[in-house]
Amino acid sequence: GDVEFSVNGKRMFTYTFSEGENAVILDCEKQDAYWEDTLKNRNMEGDFPIFEKGINAITWNGSVSSVRITKYSRWL
Repeated sequence: GDVEFSVNGKRMFTYTFSEGENAVILDCEKQDAYWEDTLKNRNMEGDFPIFEKGINAITWNGSVSSVRITKYSRWL
């Protein structure tokens, strides 16, 4: 089904899971949605999430059992 994802009260995107699909990875830097070796950008409508410095309120609507966010940063 559809899952709507919001950050800090702003709706960012809706993702539509295909039949039998139960997971997706969003790479916000590359702006790609994928699972294993298959691009899933066509299942996504809206913008990739942008997190602000500090605390962010993350909410979603839809039939989701879990959301995992992995920090990805680099230092020069």
